[in-house]
Amino acid sequence: MAATHARRHPQSTESYKRQFRAVRAHDTSAELPGLHLPALVIHGETDELIRLPDGVRLAGGISGAQFRVYPHTGHMPHIERREEFLTDLRGFLEEHTR
Repeated sequence: MAATHARRHPQSTESYKRQFRAVRAHDTSAELPGLHLPALVIHGETDELIRLPDGVRLAGGISGAQFRVYPHTGHMPHIERREEFLTDLRGFLEEHTR
């Protein structure tokens, strides 16, 4: 599925490199403890762009964050595990928008 998405929305090599450098240079982890809001962090177990320990660190930095790891899933759980993703997202939103 991710490969199909990439074919439909191609990105130049230079554009990808710029985006990758920007992501690596942008670190707001020190600000996470200041967030006081409901948070759901969903992460693919086999994500090679943003590794699982980074997802663990993100969820751990936000007080009370819910954390879901999708096994055998890469960088796009919203595409790779669409139904599970939507179920988790809907449940989270229902819980926090009553």
